[in-house]
Amino acid sequence: MQYILLGCVIILSVLGALEVIRILSYSMTSVPENSFTLLVQIKSTEECEYIIESLIERIRWSSIDFKALVLYNKENEEIREIAEKLISKYSNITLLSYEDLNYNHIINL
Repeated sequence: MQYILLGCVIILSVLGALEVIRILSYSMTSVPENSFTLLVQIKSTEECEYIIESLIERIRWSSIDFKALVLYNKENEEIREIAEKLISKYSNITLLSYEDLNYNHIINL
């Protein structure tokens, strides 16, 4: 019985040490600024305000500085108007229609 208990303690100690090493290595390696772009798609006016406010909160509370592209359908001007009012204060959020989006918008942010 003592050997089983000793074996369990050794296994748990090794797993704990590995977890400490994993946490330390994760905290020491930082993600470079603007390392990714978040692409958000808005399909309807009902969800527009909720999605953009959620995105703004995500940016506000995130420890990583990232860029966001908000896509909307060009035929629906109401989405564009709502989105422009909500994101006017944030320089890292770009509002684009599907037709305006191209590879350069994603790479050059």
